[in-house]
Amino acid sequence: MPADDGAVHGRLRWLRGHGLSVGRTLGEMLSELPHHRTERRGCGYTQATRYLATRIVAARDPLDPSDLLLLGDWPLRRVEVLARQARQAGWPAGWRALHRAPADVLEALPDVELVEAVAGPGRALDTLARLEGPPGMRVFAGLLRQVIGGGHSSAPELPAMTRLPGIGSCSQAEEFFLEIAHGKIRRGGRVNVCAGADGQPLLVEKIDLGESHSAMSLAPLQLNGVELPAGSLFALQVDGSRPALASSPRGGVFDLSAIGQARFLRLSTLAVPPAERASVFTRQFETQVQRDFLSPATTTIDDLAHYAQVRIAAAA
Repeated sequence: MPADDGAVHGRLRWLRGHGLSVGRTLGEMLSELPHHRTERRGCGYTQATRYLATRIVAARDPLDPSDLLLLGDWPLRRVEVLARQARQAGWPAGWRALHRAPADVLEALPDVELVEAVAGPGRALDTLARLEGPPGMRVFAGLLRQVIGGGHSSAPELPAMTRLPGIGSCSQAEEFFLEIAHGKIRRGGRVNVCAGADGQPLLVEKIDLGESHSAMSLAPLQLNGVELPAGSLFALQVDGSRPALASSPRGGVFDLSAIGQARFLRLSTLAVPPAERASVFTRQFETQVQRDFLSPATTTIDDLAHYAQVRIAAAA
């Protein structure tokens, strides 16, 4: 049975109440079924963001309708034909965001029933993006909206890593980032900081602290047109030909351009406000408290950003 939690039960009701149904896999994750609430997986919400990550790592192809499988079973061949027809009619996004297509494009598409079916999720997601929902769901719906409909963001862009990295998305990664946020670096570990063109801290990467080259974002970043919030976990591959802006035994400071490839892994517990973590991350957050992680209920992404900003200032 799903977790006995009103906020959890309200997730799917909120989506369906505004006209959006999701596929069985996402539904089970968002319902926090027991097999998603394990020490390794964390919780269903975490699993749902991992599941979205498998789509975010691919570019938004206007002709490939496979992203729709997040929402259930779809006649993919028919949708692909529809996408080609939409492109021929002058809609470059193909099957995506058809609810925003001008009337002359829609009138040129013969399969009226399919057009309405494909346009429906985009219309619903536009609505959901403007609404407050159960904790964590506005963020989740915003990501899903960009995956399905395509997005436009002014956030700094990361080059995508298409291959599967040798870096996992273990639910214990927060243990190290919480410690880093409070200036505690375990013996033998190093921390790299990535800065934007304006000196703003964008990423903190841990080395020899659990899995190396796992990083957390400190500000919104985009990957394949999807804007990912602060508190997102990434696997990084740094371009070794680009020198660090500063280096020391505890780690280096790099420009964003030094990142050769990045892969979104999942949202971390730091991606939501402290007051919402227990209801959003359920079992995973409970485990952080039980295992005595460093201040999981009060540490914010701003604390981690402050650590990074001090490092950047010291390198100037």
